[in-house]
Amino acid sequence: MERGSKDKLHITLTHQLSRWEVGNGDAEEQKNNNRHTQ
Repeated sequence: MERGSKDKLHITLTHQLSRWEVGNGDAEEQKNNNRHTQ
């Protein structure tokens, strides 16, 4: 059980990290789009 919960936590952290990276990429893309439209 101990090990299972650790794996679950690791998966959650990894999922959060990848979501954060994707969100970051979107923000960068948004900046570039703003630059092109101005």
